Amino acid sequence: MLYGIKNETLYLVAPKKMNGLHGENFLTMVDNLQSKQPFATIKIDLQNCCYMDSTVMGQMISVWKRIPHLAIFLVKPSPECRQLLTIMGLQKIFEVSEETFDTQVASDRSEDLCNNQACDLLDAHRALAELSEENRKRFEIVVQTLEESIKKTAI
Repeated sequence: MLYGIKNETLYLVAPKKMNGLHGENFLTMVDNLQSKQPFATIKIDLQNCCYMDSTVMGQMISVWKRIPHLAIFLVKPSPECRQLLTIMGLQKIFEVSEETFDTQVASDRSEDLCNNQACDLLDAHRALAELSEENRKRFEIVVQTLEESIKKTAI
């Protein structure tokens, strides 16, 4: 994912497909960057993103919960992303903005994946499940499967 920090704002440019299993781990990246150079706002450019999986959406909610003073803006979401945001109820949590930003602020600085990816996946899906009863039902099996997987690897 392309990113950069300027004037206490983290600017992210989402790839065409945001998948929690491939590429950067959103939650870990934000945590690492926040510890190095604190920021008060995140602006995520979604205009070229046509797919975002539940892991990424759950990680966005986890960031929002962990760092409550952060303002998170979803910038110019594509029609596909807008539909996903609506289905999951994220437009009620994050401000959707049509304001553009200079994407040159962001550059390709890929972060390493978190070593404990299963825990990150679990946290992300728990966060989504907590949003509504419908989401709880939707992700119940995913959460249970991840919990069992983590227990097995801990033994």
